Amino acid sequence: MENALCKASGQVERANAAVRRLEIENAVLRREMEAAKFRAAESAASCQEVSKREKKTLMRFQSWEKQKAIFQDELIAERRKLVELQQRLEQARDVQNQLEGRWKQEEKANEDLLRQASSVRKEREEIETSAKSKEDMTKLKAESSLQKFKDDIEKLEKEISQLRLKTDSSKIAALKRGIDGSYASKLADFRSASLQKDTQMPNISSMVTDFEEYSRDGGVKRERECVMCLSEEMSVVFLPCAHQVVCTTCNELHEKQGMKECPSCRSLIQQRISVRYART
Repeated sequence: MENALCKASGQVERANAAVRRLEIENAVLRREMEAAKFRAAESAASCQEVSKREKKTLMRFQSWEKQKAIFQDELIAERRKLVELQQRLEQARDVQNQLEGRWKQEEKANEDLLRQASSVRKEREEIETSAKSKEDMTKLKAESSLQKFKDDIEKLEKEISQLRLKTDSSKIAALKRGIDGSYASKLADFRSASLQKDTQMPNISSMVTDFEEYSRDGGVKRERECVMCLSEEMSVVFLPCAHQVVCTTCNELHEKQGMKECPSCRSLIQQRISVRYART
C-alpha cells in the first residue's frame, strides 16, 4: 500500500511538472502567434498601400506619356514587392496555422495530464481512506480481543487464588500420595461435564469442591502425572478449555513443536498459564 502511495505521488509530481512546462510553451506560442498576426496585419496594410500606389502609377502613366518608361519600371518594382509581400503573407499564415495547431495539441495534452493527475489524486485518496479504515477496524478488534483475554485471565487468576486458599494440609498430602485410577476417571468425567456446561470459562472452584467430596469418601489418589511424560506434576492450564494435563517441560515442548490443540479435548489453545499448588 505504501508503494502504491509513493507511486501515485510520483505520478502527480511528474504530471504537475509537465503541466508547468506546457503552460510555459503555451505562453511562448501565444506570443509568437500574436507576432505573426501583427506581421500579417502589416503585410495586409502594405498590400493595400501597394495597390493604391499602383493605381496612382497607372494614372500617371496615362497622364504623362513621357514618363512611361519610368512609371513602368516603378510598376514592375512595386509588383515585385507585392509578390514578395503576398508570399510573406502566405508564409505568415502558414506559420499562424502551424502555431494554432501546436497550441491546440498542447492544450489537449494539458487537459489529458490534468485528468490523469486528478485520477491519480483521487486514487491516492481512496487508498489512504481504505488503509485508515482497515487500520481503525484492526485496532478495534485487537482492543476488544485484548480486553476479553484480560478479563478471562483475571477471572481465572481469582479462581486459582480461591483454589489455593481452600487447599489445606490434608489435600496437599493427598496430592503428594496420589489417587487411584478411579478418581482420575471421575475427575476426567467431571472436567468433560464442566466443559459441556460452559465451554468458555469452566468454574475451577467447583472442581475443588468435587475433589474435597471425593477425598472425604476415602478415595486414594494417584500422582497428578503429566499425560505426556507420566512423571512430572501437571502444572499448566490451557485456556479457554481450562484443562490441566501437562507439566511445564512438556508444555514448552508441546508449544515449540507447533501444537496448538489441547491433548485432552482437541480444542484450540489460546493461552497457557503455569500454576502450582502450595506445598507444606
